[in-house]
Amino acid sequence: MIMKQSLKELIEGLMAYEDLGQRFATDTAKFIEEATSGKNWTEWNKEVFEQYFENNCNCIAKLGKGQMNKTEKNSVKEHWMELVPHLKAIAECQDVPLWNEYEEIRRLVKKYTDKNLNVATNRLLAGLQPKLLCTECDITRINKLVDYLRRYTDADLTGHDPVNWEKASYNLLNLFKSVTGNKDSWDLYYIPYRLLDECKKRYGDLPKKWLAYANREMFRHADALH
Repeated sequence: MIMKQSLKELIEGLMAYEDLGQRFATDTAKFIEEATSGKNWTEWNKEVFEQYFENNCNCIAKLGKGQMNKTEKNSVKEHWMELVPHLKAIAECQDVPLWNEYEEIRRLVKKYTDKNLNVATNRLLAGLQPKLLCTECDITRINKLVDYLRRYTDADLTGHDPVNWEKASYNLLNLFKSVTGNKDSWDLYYIPYRLLDECKKRYGDLPKKWLAYANREMFRHADALH
């Protein structure tokens, strides 16, 4: 039987990098300011837009399977004014999630790139609501973190949604808020990314899982295992 650990103690053992925290807070504040203006991307502060949408070091272009190539980026920029009212609505609302606005941005990105660029889209959303959505923009990694926390800690994750990134991200951040008592500092933002690495290091690889159908006449599991 696994002895479960305190999630609070696990989080408190992580190291926050204050310089990254200050930079993150500064960047997202600029993203929010520009999105709130309701302007086309050509009228944004050039450096801010580069950081929000173009920069290969710190923005969506770096995010693995969510990466946008040059053609896809240009297509999104050509239709940026369709995104504007939804980006503006999100940027102006820092207290509650806007599920319909998230879905509309996702629909538009897919429409103009012909792909489900989920990680890239998630990054756009997280950059505008940093107190509500995680910096961890890959639902696969969030699900892996949740698996670790369920198996090894006392975390209550009954409300976790393994499919919808926005809801999973929002619920996870709320969990960290309740555990730490912290609502709006860098401490919340770095936790998901750092915590997954810590769980891997501390607990090793998660055990493999099987997906088995229940129809005994079609799938003879007992005979197969024997």
